[in-house]
Amino acid sequence: MQSPAGGWLHGGPLWGKMPPRPPCGKCATDLPPEKDMVGDRIMSRNFIALCLLVLATGCATSPERRAEDPVPPDPRLAGTFQSDKETTLEYLRSTGAYSAEKLEELGARFGKLHVAYTRNYIRSVFEGQTNQGPFKIVEVAPQHVLIETTVPPRNTPVRYRLTFTADGYWLSGGVLPEGFKEKFTRTANPPAATPGQPAPPR
Repeated sequence: MQSPAGGWLHGGPLWGKMPPRPPCGKCATDLPPEKDMVGDRIMSRNFIALCLLVLATGCATSPERRAEDPVPPDPRLAGTFQSDKETTLEYLRSTGAYSAEKLEELGARFGKLHVAYTRNYIRSVFEGQTNQGPFKIVEVAPQHVLIETTVPPRNTPVRYRLTFTADGYWLSGGVLPEGFKEKFTRTANPPAATPGQPAPPR
């Protein structure tokens, strides 16, 4: 949800080695895809990985150092959320769309991303790297919120659905493939920020 969109969330190789982070101005989704057969569907080998890379790296955004209201616009977004590896893998396994090998590759990335929301920004920490991107809530419902952010390089608006649970939420939509979702669980132990960058709010 860039690092939570267009630069705020999670990167991970679904199909193999993660391609190198592109320079600012060239989005990861501009890279040529490789094809692979999954069940009866032909999918890009790097498609989901590149989607997640866009979410995590935020090549069109930079850390915001000015004062920012730490209170998120919806109280259900308060705190810091961590990618829930086991719950996400359990769900993906239940879909039957992923082989054991693909699930193992996914498992190497899930569980490492921490996300926090302020009034106007999403901040993420992934393997020690802090990123930040703007967002706004465009729909509020009893069980979910719809948030809008932008994806580089053209700052294209995208929307993600956060479906709430008792201990966090499921992230879906946006640049992620249909049927793919990741569980995030509220944690009491947010990671330290990268030196010189703001820490996620508690």
